[in-house]
Formats: sequence, structure tokens, C-alpha cells
Amino acid sequence: MTEEIWRLGACETALAKREGKYSCLEVVQSAAARLSSVNPDLNAVTVDLTKEALDAAKEADLALSNGINPGPLYGVPITLKENIDLEGKATTLGVSHFLNNVAPGDAPVVRSLKEAGAIIIGQTNMPEFGLRWVTDNPLRGSTNNPWDPKRTPGGSSGGAAAAVAMGIGSIAHGNDLGGSLRYPSYCCGLATIKPGFSRVPNFNPSIGASRPISFQLMAVQGPIARSVADVCLAFDVMSRRNILDPLWSPPLEISMPENPTLRIA
Repeated sequence: MTEEIWRLGACETALAKREGKYSCLEVVQSAAARLSSVNPDLNAVTVDLTKEALDAAKEADLALSNGINPGPLYGVPITLKENIDLEGKATTLGVSHFLNNVAPGDAPVVRSLKEAGAIIIGQTNMPEFGLRWVTDNPLRGSTNNPWDPKRTPGGSSGGAAAAVAMGIGSIAHGNDLGGSLRYPSYCCGLATIKPGFSRVPNFNPSIGASRPISFQLMAVQGPIARSVADVCLAFDVMSRRNILDPLWSPPLEISMPENPTLRIA
């Protein structure tokens, strides 16, 4: 049964584990097996972190057995794009020059995901500096569309989209300046949201405050997933306050009608 757990979305995975159907270790083992099976032809995950993920899963199971609150993404396998800081790993931005750009700490969005219980199984491919709508670079090569190798997976979060579309993790982290969440989600048949400015804390310890002003004011971090429900869950976690981004703003209170209707022309 464990080899099919990768099919579950983030909400389903978190619920199944809370009900005791699976352990974190079983979930991550399934995701790791899926990565090993499909990624050689896909080239979506460029840095395999499944060994660390399996260790983290064992720690998560132990914490739960000791009564520690697991968080809303408890044991959910996720991926991170190669331009967000993960402590101890290189933030390459898809560029060979940055192979030794080892992050001194986690970016706020990564910290929030970890604190919510998510387990990182890999880093995903992107074009150099994330500035193209296709996903390839001399450092990592090309990422294929998961449904048709003749088509693009989009960019710049093409590795993120291709990975989650094929069940390598339930949530993929990506970012968007001019379509880099939205376009690959469209290309791979997925759901996403481009958050509004300042909604998700945005800071990379490896880069500091030297980002161009356009990136500071327009680039945002966000989730890609296989369902809207998973996007909502991930977005709620990603948008938690962090003092490293003084421009962060709290969420707005939005009231929805009890029986909303939708008309499509």
C-alpha cells in the first residue's frame, strides 16, 4: 500500500496521518520511491534530499508519539525551488557560479513550512535567475513536461510544477515575478496562486538586502499543488509573519456567502 501514498494530496496526507493510517516514515518512503522512479526521465528534482527527509520523518513520528503538536502540514512531503534558501544547501538560482552559495539559514517561507511539519524531499529546477518561461540551464539541464515531452513544463517554476504533477511531493514551493507560478501550473495542469505583495514574507539570508528593487516589490513566494484545497493550506502556512520581512502584512478578513454561485460565459 505504501507505494501509492504519493497519490494523496497535502490535506489528505495530513488527515490520514492524524487518523493513524500512515506514519510519516511511510509517507516519505512512498514519495522517495516515486522520485526515484519518475525523476530520471523528468529532471524536475535537481537535488535529492530524500535521505535527510527519511531522517526527518523518523523524528516527526517520535515527536508525535511524545505528544508534540505536529502542525497542519505534519509529514507532508514538499519540494523547494533552487532559488530559496534552505540552511546548509546551495541556493544556485540555476547558475553554476552559485554552486557554493550555501545558505546560512532558512528563508522565512521555508521556516514556516518546516514549523508546520512539512518534510522537504528535494530542490527543483529553474532557468538561470528564474527569468525565462522555459525550465533549462547549463547547470542542471532541461525539465520535461510530465504529460508530453514535446511540450514545455513552463517556467520559471517548471521543476516545481513538473515534480508535484507527477506525485513527487504534495506541495511545491515556487515564486512569481511575471508568471513563474501561474504559467508552469497552466502547462502542467495544476493549481496555484500568486500572492499579493507583502502577504508571504520574502527574504533570502544568502542574498540579503541587495536584490534589485523590482524583485523586492514584485517577486512573491507561493505554492503549486494538485488541488485548490492544497494550495489554500500551503498558502496559509507560507503567509505566516516573519520579522525578516518588515513589509509583511496580515491577511484580510474575507467573508464568503454560504451558498456561492459561479457563472462562466
